[in-house]
Amino acid sequence: AGESAAVVGNHIVFAARQLGKRSDGSGSFDQFGIEPHVSDGTPEGTRLLKDILRIPGDKEGSSPAAFTACGDKVVFTIRSTKNPADGGLRELWITDGTEAGTVKLLDLDRADDFCPVGGGVLYREWPGRILWSGTELGQTTTLFENAAEFTQVPFRNGTVIHATVGASRGFWWWEPGMGEPLLCGSDDGRKLSAIGSDGCTMLVIPSGD
Repeated sequence: AGESAAVVGNHIVFAARQLGKRSDGSGSFDQFGIEPHVSDGTPEGTRLLKDILRIPGDKEGSSPAAFTACGDKVVFTIRSTKNPADGGLRELWITDGTEAGTVKLLDLDRADDFCPVGGGVLYREWPGRILWSGTELGQTTTLFENAAEFTQVPFRNGTVIHATVGASRGFWWWEPGMGEPLLCGSDDGRKLSAIGSDGCTMLVIPSGD
């Protein structure tokens, strides 16, 4: 689902509201709204990463969320810069921990369930469109147009997905570059639970257990 912070290199990227002091000393005021910040763990090494969205009278800023580490970069979502009033519309951004390296990847529509997979991020656009985006512009693949009861667990360089797709309900395998997901097992009352600690065993358990 993504986190409120993620680590890239020796830094942590997170969302915060940066405040500034009024010149008359009467108190603090909201300077940037809620924007992505970066820190190396020291006060002097903690700073605003990028002031992405500033609207007069609006104190929410870009409201970054769903921080997900992907290799040496972090992806996250923000309010739509085109239509920030629509809370369901988000944008997918990526950062290497620098202002210049913090850029937009693509527009999203009511997306959630972010998870790192194969050097990119897998996510869902409601109600059931499942996509994967790499860390470069244009690297987006649609796995399913309409998947129901979707769950997934990262496995090696790909992911094992438990979902209903059309008339098929079962376990699917997908990794970047392979094209369509491969149906590798039907659902006989089991559900996807975890990947074994040896990294090569899929564990399923009876539903309801």
